[in-house]
Order: sequence, then C-alpha cells, then structure tokens
Amino acid sequence: MISSVSLMASHLTVFAHVKLTPLIDSVKTDTIARGFNNFVGNKGAVKLDFMLAGRRFIIVNAHFHSGQDAVEKRNADFAAMLDRFVYEKTESGIVAPVSHMPDALIVVGDLNYRINGFQESILKAMSNDQYDLLLSKD
Repeated sequence: MISSVSLMASHLTVFAHVKLTPLIDSVKTDTIARGFNNFVGNKGAVKLDFMLAGRRFIIVNAHFHSGQDAVEKRNADFAAMLDRFVYEKTESGIVAPVSHMPDALIVVGDLNYRINGFQESILKAMSNDQYDLLLSKD
C-alpha cells in the first residue's frame, strides 16, 4: 500500500506492486471539505500525491454537490479541488510553478454531473451515438 486518506465517507487507498516500492517517494495526502460553509466533509475530496520513477501522480476521490440545478456548486467544487490539490494555490494566491505540475491526474468519485432529460431518451441517444445532442443537454 502506498498510502490511504479519508474525509468522512470518502476514502482513497492506493496500492503498488512490491517491486515498485523502491521507485515511490514523496507521498503526501490532503483533504478538502466542500459541504456546509466549506467546512463539513460530506462533500469534498481526498488526494494522494506521490512520485513514481521521477513522475508525479495525483489521484483524487471526489464527492461534489448533487442536484439538477447545482452545476455552479459542482464547478466551484472542481475549481477548489484543482486550486488546492493540483495548483497548490495558497490563501495569498501563490500558485506552484508549472514545473511542479503532475504528470498524471486521475479523478474518480461521485462528481454528480448529469444530463438534463429523461432516462429513456438519454439511453436512446447513447445507443444512436448522438453525443452532440447529449452534450447540448450537459
């Protein structure tokens, strides 16, 4: 196991083969709460950041705001996650140099983005490869 991190019900554990162990270093974890007043951890994200053979990897498990009309909240959740976990933006607005950007960023979880429409029509559009139509309802 490389490491594990949790924020309330959001968890992230990353494993690596034992042969990779000598190539892994600089392991860091972090969390960001995005629930009520950006304090409660029922919404938010957890991060595991590490170097593998000189390459920086960031893996994030996120749980963003839900609701058909909460797109702005989800976008704000995503922006806050990027600012803190990727750009390492401080409260004074300082951002990490580009040379410190990750080689790979993997985001998983319940992002709660949705397509406006009825399930039957969405599934039909998917089966007919009508992705432009679906994108217009995103």
